[in-house]
Amino acid sequence: MLFDDNDALHVYTVVDGQLYAGVATASSGWTDWTLYCLHEGPFCGVDGRKHDRYRWEHERVLSIPLERPRENGTAFALQEYSIVGPNDPSAPSLSVSDESSSSVELSWTEARGAESYTLHRRPPDGDFEVVADEIAENSFYTQYTDAGVSSGSDYEYRLTAVNSVGKTDSTIVRVTTGGSSNATMD
Repeated sequence: MLFDDNDALHVYTVVDGQLYAGVATASSGWTDWTLYCLHEGPFCGVDGRKHDRYRWEHERVLSIPLERPRENGTAFALQEYSIVGPNDPSAPSLSVSDESSSSVELSWTEARGAESYTLHRRPPDGDFEVVADEIAENSFYTQYTDAGVSSGSDYEYRLTAVNSVGKTDSTIVRVTTGGSSNATMD
């Protein structure tokens, strides 16, 4: 069921394998209906049934019957729409911008579809722990300085892009603090 740009109500149904349309106009108060048989015989195409629940549930394809006025009458057709929902964000690209004996500066490129980021650090012989949480996508920050490190220690960092669907981790970046550039990426 749908309303068109002229405020006419369109209702479609399949009865005994035939597609029917009913159209009522706003000027009639939607009480005077014109009925059309859009397709006689089994409602199928070369790729199978088009106007059914199976295609919607399994292929996320919505078929809407349409009227198209022409000089020699009205043509009827199915307009198909593929419904694509949101996906997990893409993986952010994390790198070490600078490091010293007391801090590590990290930067990243924005991940498509990310709403926020979470930065994790793994100390020597430890597990990943959250260093910065909920770094907002719209904050314009694409860098972070971790001042909670010890001189001469090895650390691993990973950045997680987050949205309402899921999350995606960056590659792991390794760094040894101490003033020389020892950063590597996995």
